[in-house]
Amino acid sequence: MEYSQIPLKALAYELLDMYNAGRTTKDSTISLDIVKELIITKLNKYIRQQVAKGYPISESLIIQFPCVDVIPVDSAECCSVDIGCKFLRTKNPIPQVMDFETSDGFVAVRPLNPELKHFQRITRNRVPFEKKAPPFTKQFIKWYTKDSRNYVYFFYDPTYCPEGAYLEKISIELIPEDYHTALKQTDCSGNLCITDDTPFPMTKILWELIKNDILANEMRIIKTTTEDDSNNNANDNQMRTSK
Repeated sequence: MEYSQIPLKALAYELLDMYNAGRTTKDSTISLDIVKELIITKLNKYIRQQVAKGYPISESLIIQFPCVDVIPVDSAECCSVDIGCKFLRTKNPIPQVMDFETSDGFVAVRPLNPELKHFQRITRNRVPFEKKAPPFTKQFIKWYTKDSRNYVYFFYDPTYCPEGAYLEKISIELIPEDYHTALKQTDCSGNLCITDDTPFPMTKILWELIKNDILANEMRIIKTTTEDDSNNNANDNQMRTSK
């Protein structure tokens, strides 16, 4: 099985089994939730390192949100001038995406309705000039991000792109800046997009790095501390018994 198809819970159990070294999970001195938290924190760390070194990011690390609600909004929220377009945005904020040297972590923003044309991305600074855009470019629904609130905004010219009025749901693929936020994202039905039982973004190489890192650092410290506490308690009991 590819590591990109393994749930977070299964990865955590694999690491927990190595830490317990034969002991049952219920006797473990570290909880499954703590192990999951460590995995996510290390994943963020190693991806940032890869980005800083200019390494390409594996497709296995892409998060997919298959259904995201979109709602109409007042144009004043989106643009300081009237460009004659209708505006929409994602109903809820989406996770902050990773920043790369020449791009960002947005992989795809698509319509769920197959009858709609593909979207066209523009920068926020270009929005006020769209009123004078060539007619052939006005045939598309365009999207952009505006600020740190992490909404995705859309607009369309109803004269050239009347199908924009039917835009209600989209799908998004991205590489988040922090995978903690991605795990809180819900779909159009209010269900979490990623759960303990759904595939978690991971590669084999990253998993080996993360696993060895946690075993050699956090888990080693927890284990040493626990053993020291046990030895201290045993010595205390022995001293009390000998009195």
